[in-house]
Amino acid sequence: MRTKYIGTVSLFALVAVAYDPHEFGPADPGTTNTPGIVDSIDIPNQQIGPIIPGNQEAPRIAIPTNIAQMEPTPIGAPNVIPSQKPKLEIDNFLTKIFTKSFSMDIPSVTSSYQFAWPTAGGGNPGGHLACADADFQGDCHYYYEPPSGCHNYEFERWDKWTAIKPNKGQYCYFFEEADCYGSKVELRWPGTNNLRGKKFDNRIKSWNCWTINGGIGTQ
Repeated sequence: MRTKYIGTVSLFALVAVAYDPHEFGPADPGTTNTPGIVDSIDIPNQQIGPIIPGNQEAPRIAIPTNIAQMEPTPIGAPNVIPSQKPKLEIDNFLTKIFTKSFSMDIPSVTSSYQFAWPTAGGGNPGGHLACADADFQGDCHYYYEPPSGCHNYEFERWDKWTAIKPNKGQYCYFFEEADCYGSKVELRWPGTNNLRGKKFDNRIKSWNCWTINGGIGTQ
C-alpha cells in the first residue's frame, strides 16, 4: 500500500513527500530505508490563480474618449462649463452689437450758446436765436459759430426748435438730420416765429450759415 503526505507551507517552501520504500526496489544490505526529501518543486505559473479574494477584477478607471480634444484651462482663467460657452459667446456678441448701435450716429457737439441775444442791429453773421415755443417763447438759446461750417445742436435739443431768428448779413440752412444732412429749410433775418408754417416745427438737428456780401448788409 502506498500513502503520500504533501504539506505546503507556502508557494516557495519545501515539499516533504513520504513514500513506500518497496516502490523503488530492495534496499542495500545493512541499510534502512528512510523517507526521501524533495529539495524543490516547479509549479507552472498557469496553475497559480489570482491572490485577490473571490477572484475579483481590479477596479477600472474611466478615461474620457475625447481626452485628446480637451483644451487646457489657462492659469487665472474663469472656470467655464463647456455647456455655458455658447451662451457666453452669444451674450458677448449681442453686447458688442448694442454698444456699437447706441454709440454711433451721435455727432460731437460743436455748438456754443449764450442767453443774451444781441438784438440791437441784428448781431453779426454766424449767430442765431432758437426757441422751443412759438413767438420766441419758452426755452431759448443764442448760438454763435463762424459761418461756412456745419454745426450740430446738443443731442437733448434735437427736434425741439419752433422759432428761429438768424442775425443779419447771412442766410442759414437748418437741417432735419445731424451733420447737415437730409431735408433743410432756409432762413434769413428776421427768421420765423413759428416753423410749423414751413412744416419744420420740431424737426431740426443741425445748421450752417453763409455771409451775404461779405458781412452785414441789406438783404
